[in-house]
Amino acid sequence: MFKWIASRGSGRMTKMPDICEHARQQAMSQLLNAGALTPQYRSDVTSEKDFEDRQIRLPLCTVWGEHHQADGIQFTLSVSLLQVEDALLEQLSASEPRFRDERDRLHADIKKTVLRSLTSAVNATGAPPSVICSAMTPSSL
Repeated sequence: MFKWIASRGSGRMTKMPDICEHARQQAMSQLLNAGALTPQYRSDVTSEKDFEDRQIRLPLCTVWGEHHQADGIQFTLSVSLLQVEDALLEQLSASEPRFRDERDRLHADIKKTVLRSLTSAVNATGAPPSVICSAMTPSSL
């Protein structure tokens, strides 16, 4: 969403980015620069409830529940809503009426982007997500 404002004296209309969109982009950039969007495999996560209960102590993007099936590899990617919220709070006040919607949108964008990248890597290499995640972590580079 963009807002238009008139420049004083010029009679021109100038496109201004929406503050919430800008905050969401800044939060995504901050998470990317911090390496938080790199998924990490955790064999100790046993369910979505387990992840939710411990999400503040787990990586932002946690892959778990990997197991091989006849038609491929099944796994789960969970993204910490609390950590996404913390990142967005650095850019946007929680009192902003659209804060929750923007947080949820950022959360969904992160999950979609990381899942698409991880699935592509699994399909391209045939390696399981745990191996791909291990190869992506800074300690293994």
